[in-house]
Amino acid sequence: MSDKPISRRDFFKQGFTEAFNSVREVTNAAWGPEKAKAHKPELIRPPGALLEEQFLDKCTRCNECAKVCPEEAIIQFVGEDSVNHLTPMLNLRKSACVLCEGFPCVKACEPAALVMPSSAKEVKMGTAVINQKLCHAWADGADCDYCVKECPFPQEAIYLDDNRHPVVNEEICTGCGLCENICPSRQSAIIIKRLE
Repeated sequence: MSDKPISRRDFFKQGFTEAFNSVREVTNAAWGPEKAKAHKPELIRPPGALLEEQFLDKCTRCNECAKVCPEEAIIQFVGEDSVNHLTPMLNLRKSACVLCEGFPCVKACEPAALVMPSSAKEVKMGTAVINQKLCHAWADGADCDYCVKECPFPQEAIYLDDNRHPVVNEEICTGCGLCENICPSRQSAIIIKRLE
């Protein structure tokens, strides 16, 4: 064993590596190595994504879609024990998809894991779901309509009912996440769920 003092950087790097390996061991023990490797969290994919199984088959993890996203809404999922490792996903609480004109993310996808939609309304990344216990309008009767105003299709994809409660129209909602991103609740009262 070397008597050379360890640097602060190496100390934290070593600690992080040990912690990461411990989590991996616990995950493998709980699920078994095969299940851990196949674990698929519900990631929200960029616009035009194929059905999940086809998407995972075609996506090369090149990260080109993320590089051209003007909103920096697309990031790579990191999870070495997952089939999703380095695949693109949307981090909607940080930055929502604004359904850019021309869909640069789709144009950048050479393997065609993302396919050009005919219009913004045709995009289906997921659907917004409201937690009425967390929603200020539903739970407190507050006059809150941030989600409706921020929606690219207000009064269509999301609207206020007669009691001024926000309601989602799943048929029109694209799952862009603008509502989730703008929600003033500390824990977002409206989140996007991936379509299966």
